[in-house]
Amino acid sequence: LARGSVRFCDRRCGDRGGAPHACLMAIARGALVTMLLSLSLVLWGVAVLSVGAVKFLTPQSAFRRRIILVLASLGKGWAQTNTLIFNVLLPTHWDIEGVDGLRRDGRYLIFANHISWADIFVVFRALQDHIAFIRFFIKQELIWLPILGQAAWALECPFMKRSTPEYLEKHPEKR
Repeated sequence: LARGSVRFCDRRCGDRGGAPHACLMAIARGALVTMLLSLSLVLWGVAVLSVGAVKFLTPQSAFRRRIILVLASLGKGWAQTNTLIFNVLLPTHWDIEGVDGLRRDGRYLIFANHISWADIFVVFRALQDHIAFIRFFIKQELIWLPILGQAAWALECPFMKRSTPEYLEKHPEKR
């Protein structure tokens, strides 16, 4: 659907000939990005959890559907805040193709290779203005991760259970 490449503008250090102060700046920038992303998660996560509590107590109804839309808006705010953090602190050249025909009211199944810690942020950044709020499949164990797990539930991310090879050997019908 959408394909492209992302190049992070970075300064190499250590044995690649970079200056020691560039290494310290890169470490400081990494620490700042981590701190700001964590703060973003806490702030937006608490907002999502607060509205999620109302969702939990609300039976299926038109009001509950409105709550889900509010939750998606909060999730979008979180994604936009993270994009701002990346844009300011990690200058990136984005080369994204194939998103022009996407619609916000469409339904899409997105396959990501998940090869780095930034994959979720990149998918949000690449598609946030083109389609509705993205929901990721999440390992069931992550529901217990403070704030993140409960926020994922509130945002209606589907949880998946991974079975061990031993379990699957005993129960081949679960494959």
